[in-house]
Amino acid sequence: MGVVAPRFPGRLVSMVGFSMFLLFDRLSFRSRIINRIAQSAFAVYLITDHPATRTLLWKHLFVLEDLYQQPFAILQILGILLTIYFACTLIDFMRQGLFTVTVNRNRGRWFELVWDGIEKQIKHLQEERTFS
Repeated sequence: MGVVAPRFPGRLVSMVGFSMFLLFDRLSFRSRIINRIAQSAFAVYLITDHPATRTLLWKHLFVLEDLYQQPFAILQILGILLTIYFACTLIDFMRQGLFTVTVNRNRGRWFELVWDGIEKQIKHLQEERTFS
């Protein structure tokens, strides 16, 4: 007698995922290092998921198909993934530093400049319509 697969694996996966989310949501954890690295997780995702970066990483720099039959392939792949995550995190740290001295210095200023420019364009277009 074999293992019986559940009829609705999507529901089971969703329930387990939601339960894990609730479990970790209630967990209190404080670590400056982990929190600092976790801040960059979304940036790592955006960098590695960009089509140009994805092609560069997986077709030119790290061809994982070549590693499958090698000894310690899991360790090599894990090392590659950690290296990529570390490099992308460093890129995001540089972005955060650059934003600290430029955009975040006068928080909201860039938005106000863009909004003022849009308002001028709208008024200009409205004036053109009234004269035509």
